[in-house]
Amino acid sequence: MQNSDANTEAHLHNVVNEQISRVIESSKQVSNHSHKHKEGLKEQINETNQQGETSRFQQDKNHVNNNLAQNNGKQSNSQQQGQDQNNSKQEIVPEPAPFTIVQSFAARLRYNQSKNEIPITLDSPLHTTRQGLPAVLLDENDYNVKLAESCKHTLVGKFTNTMPKMEIIRKSFTLQTQLTGGVKITHFNARHVYIDLDNEFDYVTVWTKQRMSIEGQLMRIQAWTPDFTPEEETPIVPIWVALPELPWHCYNKVLLTTVLSSIGKVLYLDSPSSQKTRGSMARVKIQFDLTKERPPHIWMGFKNSDPNKGRWQRIQYEVIPDYCMYCKHQGHMDNVCTIKRRDDEFKRRKEKEAEKKNKNKSARAKLTVQDNGKSRINNDSRFTPQMSP
Repeated sequence: MQNSDANTEAHLHNVVNEQISRVIESSKQVSNHSHKHKEGLKEQINETNQQGETSRFQQDKNHVNNNLAQNNGKQSNSQQQGQDQNNSKQEIVPEPAPFTIVQSFAARLRYNQSKNEIPITLDSPLHTTRQGLPAVLLDENDYNVKLAESCKHTLVGKFTNTMPKMEIIRKSFTLQTQLTGGVKITHFNARHVYIDLDNEFDYVTVWTKQRMSIEGQLMRIQAWTPDFTPEEETPIVPIWVALPELPWHCYNKVLLTTVLSSIGKVLYLDSPSSQKTRGSMARVKIQFDLTKERPPHIWMGFKNSDPNKGRWQRIQYEVIPDYCMYCKHQGHMDNVCTIKRRDDEFKRRKEKEAEKKNKNKSARAKLTVQDNGKSRINNDSRFTPQMSP
């Protein structure tokens, strides 16, 4: 029994030793294989480098040969050209220089103007004379409508006192207004500037401000019209009108634009009216002419129906500025116009002076008649007829 156990243990010991020897041999083989693989890679890299160096050397050699050939060709060509020039210089004709177009500022300005111009078809004007000077007679619709279309978003800024520099006006205007488009402010005279806006929204936003302070100077904002003159102020102003007890379904800008078209152009509705958060009345900002009548009611009826079917809509005007029809300025009426008062006083003084001159003239005429009568009497008394002998 002991002998069998000893044999088994010896057998196991031999098996283990064989396995260990096999593992050692396999690891040696792997290391030898990897070493050979590394050596093979090194040899391939060396061969590649040698080939690259050989190819680069060959390329450099070819490049040098090409340069030498080109230099030799250039030298031979230059020698040949020199000989040709010495032989016949008159045969060589130089090529003309390319044309260079230099545009002046005036040319560029004309191009920009023609590019930005909106084509307008106008009726042929009539050329005549007036008081010995040339005159041109235009179509009134062309002047007031077609030509004015390009200025429909133009406002006029008027300074009551000194006008700041244009750079300051432009900068301050941009900071005080949040515009959605562009703006162009140009000088007109010592107290007026033109304000050209890009769209209707900015036009209404700026115009309804009515006034603006720039560097401590008050600038009043007015609407531009084709008959604008700096000596007068336009009667076109934005005002609020209220429509009390307007039907609830009539709180609509499209409808109110039609309803109020005979009074003025609708600009916008106030927030409670547009959002329908106030039902007692609708407030609308309109473009109003101060020289026109102000109807207190407007009839809202139905076409192709009973003419008596409908309702009177009441209109309330809020804060209408005064406008003087005499001096054409806003802020006062005719009866308190200082210019009218001054002119009336001047007119009365002239009338008194003319009346006084007429009285003096008539008195002198009477004296002249009396003097002439006395002289005739005296002449008659001095006359003595000759007596015949």
